[in-house]
Amino acid sequence: MAKTYRTSREIRLPAWRGKYTLVLPAGLRVKPISQGGYAGKFFLDEFPPAIFAPGSFLLHDAVHYGIVLEPGDVG
Repeated sequence: MAKTYRTSREIRLPAWRGKYTLVLPAGLRVKPISQGGYAGKFFLDEFPPAIFAPGSFLLHDAVHYGIVLEPGDVG
C-alpha cells in the first residue's frame, strides 16, 4: 500500500498576482513529485469546495497547473 502524505500545518500562499492569499489547512492530501524540476516536492491532490469554489479560476489553476508544496509542509 502506498504511503499517504498530507499537509502538516496551515499553509498561506499568495495567489493570482498577489491579490489573494490561498489558505490551505493541515490535513489536505498531497502526492510526491518524482520527476522533473520539482522532484522531491509535492503536488496538492485535494481541492475542497470551501477553498476552491466550483468553476473558480483558483480551482482551474490548481488542477491544471498544480500547487507545489515544499517537503517541510508535508507530514
